[in-house]
This record gives sequence, structure tokens and C-alpha cells, in this order.
Amino acid sequence: MPRGYGGVAILWKKNLDKLVTTLPIGNERIQCIELSGNQQKLYIYIYLSPLSSSNFKLRLKYELPCRNSEVQKQSISNKVKWNKTDKDKYKSLIEEGIALLKDKPQNPTELDEAFVTLNHTITKATVAVAPKKKTKKKKKKLQIMTENIFQAISKKKIAFFKWKQNCRPSDPNNSYTLQKKMTTSSLQKQCRIEVALHKIQERQKIIDTGYNDSLLFYSLIKKQRGKLSRFIEELTVKEELFLSPENVMKGWNKHFGDLAKKSNNTSFDTKYLKSVEKEAFKICKDKYIHQEISNEEIKKAVSKLNTNKAEDFNGVTAEYFIHGSESLLLYLQQLFALNSVTYLLKIGTLFQMYKNKGDIKNDKKI
Repeated sequence: MPRGYGGVAILWKKNLDKLVTTLPIGNERIQCIELSGNQQKLYIYIYLSPLSSSNFKLRLKYELPCRNSEVQKQSISNKVKWNKTDKDKYKSLIEEGIALLKDKPQNPTELDEAFVTLNHTITKATVAVAPKKKTKKKKKKLQIMTENIFQAISKKKIAFFKWKQNCRPSDPNNSYTLQKKMTTSSLQKQCRIEVALHKIQERQKIIDTGYNDSLLFYSLIKKQRGKLSRFIEELTVKEELFLSPENVMKGWNKHFGDLAKKSNNTSFDTKYLKSVEKEAFKICKDKYIHQEISNEEIKKAVSKLNTNKAEDFNGVTAEYFIHGSESLLLYLQQLFALNSVTYLLKIGTLFQMYKNKGDIKNDKKI
């Protein structure tokens, strides 16, 4: 910073290094840090000249990436119970949607657009006929149980029992009604106090174990962040950072695409190898005779699909095609006639699967 210029800096204790993330945004007069915890907080420090007005207005624009769980919301959140759906109505809706689609695609780009439109048509028809799941109101559970909370619950139950035995009086000035309200209020107050104390103890434990026990430190951080820590919001591939779910998918594509590439070998002539591969591909393409798929073959293949399986990346299951109409299978036949595989059929989901036997650390990522 040049001499004579004002600036700003942020200082914190050394034992908080693992909780603080410095952000590259800003300059000498604007500094930003992010503090991890139960709620991630963003601190922005701005230098203002002492000659400036006390009513100095600031305008801040900061783009926050959406949570993976918020972006990737499927249009059908619950599993469809096909035994309770109107299959005839589903077939008619599919036929109406197929009739509005474009003709046979002529190139891979049109094929990709056709599959996207087909997925939208199938999903829209399924939403229209799928029975809506009844939402149950879940009772709130206690976040923590201590001796003080246990005693408050006992007092509340005793007060409620006495109020019930005396014919449930509705008079607000009745002694049993007042006692019931007081014990309920006391229980709620005690729960808030114990939860606050528990959070303070957890944060202090994180600070104390920052340098002594790294495993305990990261386990506490993961526990504090909750279920949202399981979602991938950022991905680094060869020092390139990908943010947001859409860009994360591009990062995975780049990562696995680089793995599929052949490594440079000094003992081989790579230019000659590429020319040979190109020529071999051209020969195979010229000699290849495309055998068209008949409608009967598609029907037979669809009938052999396994049911009650997980949905794909686009939220489509085998039942969508099994219970579909004849026009849906005919449209699939037209899409397969182009002799090209769309990128939508290549996208998969990545999750961790543990074996039933053996060590839990011996897992497979599929």
C-alpha cells in the first residue's frame, strides 16, 4: 500500500485459522472473510475517510451460489405409485405431447433437443396423473435432553394431568389452567437455554481441539454443518474451481474426460497414431450398414426393463415407458434411427455404496 493511503485489515486469533476463510474479493480498502460455524457468516470491512459524511451510503452486490439441494429439485419429488394412477389418462396425455413434438431429428444437436423435450413431456404427464402424497405434520423433537429439561417435562405432565382430571377448565384464571400454562412456558424456556449452552460448548470444543486433535475437529465441523455438508457445491479440477451444481457437472465431465485421454508417450509418434485412428474410424463408418430397430424390438426391450428402480439423472424411471402409449415407442424408434447417442443418456449419478460384509472402509463409488 502506498505511503499516506488509508486501508483496512482484519485480525483474528491464531487458533481460529481453520474457521476463517479469506475471500479474494475487495482491495486495500475493502476486506472480506467468511467464518464457518452453525451459520456461515460473511464479514466485510470497509475503510471510510474521516472527512466523509456519517450518512455515507454503500451499495453491495454479492452473488451467492445456490445450494445443490435447492437447484436440483425434481418435478416429481415422491415415488409414483402406478397402481393408484389413471394409466389411460397418462397414455392420452403422452399422445397429446408426442403430437406436438417436432419431426424426426436430422443431426445430433436436434437429437439432444428432442430428448430434452421428450423428458419434459413425460414428466409433465406423470405429474398430472400421479396422486399427491399426503403430507404429515411431524412433531418437533427435542434437540437435547438434560436433567433440567427432564424435570420440566415431569412438572408439565403433572400439571396437565391435574387439569385433565378437573374437567379441562377453559377459564384462563383457573388455578389448574394457569399452572398448565406456566409449566409449558417453563419447559420452552428451559429448552432454549439448554440448546444455547450446548451450542456454546460445541463451539468452544471446536476451538480447543483445533491443533490437538484434527480428526475430532473435522468431525465436529461436519456435525455442526449438518446434512448440507453432503452436497457438492464446489469442485477443483487441476487448480480450476467450479461453483454451482451446473458447473460442478462440467468439472466432473472435464475430470473423467481427461482420465479417458491417452497419456503422451515419448516412444510413440502421436501424430501418426491420431491419423491412423482417424483413418480406421472413416473405414469403419463407410463399411458400417445401419440396421434399423423395429417397433417390436423396442416393445420387447421395454417390457424387459426392471421396475421399482431408482430414477435417472432426469427423474425418469422404467415405468414411464412401460405404461406409455404406442406413439411414445414409435417416437423412440425415430430417435434411435439417427445412429447417435445423446449426451442425456451418458449422464449418471455418483453415490457411495457400502458392502454388506467386511470393513465399512472398503467401499465402492458408483
